Amino acid sequence: MAAQTAAPQQPTATTATPAPLPEAPFSATVRVRSPRGFIWLVTARSLSVNVTGLEAVEERLLAAGFEPAEERSAAQVAQGEASAPMCPTHNKPMKRGRRGWFCSVQVAPDDGTGKPVYCKCTA
Repeated sequence: MAAQTAAPQQPTATTATPAPLPEAPFSATVRVRSPRGFIWLVTARSLSVNVTGLEAVEERLLAAGFEPAEERSAAQVAQGEASAPMCPTHNKPMKRGRRGWFCSVQVAPDDGTGKPVYCKCTA
C-alpha cells in the first residue's frame, strides 16, 4: 500500500494573513485598568473625529468593569500617600491595593509557614 500525502491547502479566512489596515487620520488612545488589574492601552481609530463613537467605547469599557488608569507624577503619588488613611494600630499611612487600603507594616517575621505576617488593618 502506497503512502498517502495530504494535498496542500489553500489559505482560508482564518489562516490567511490579513491585509494591513491603512493609517486612520484620527486616533485616540486611553490607558485603562482591567477588572483583574492589568493595564491596557485601547486605541480607537476613525476617518474623522467621532466623539459619539468614543463615548460608546468608553461606555463599553466601563460596563465591562474597566476603569481609568491614570499616570501619576511623583508629586501626585506623594499627595496620594498624604491623603491615605492612617493605620490605627501603627499610625502610618496605608497603601492602596487592588482591594482597597491596607497596612503594610510587618508585625512578625514568620507565621510558621515561612511567610511574614502583616498588620490586618484595612480601610
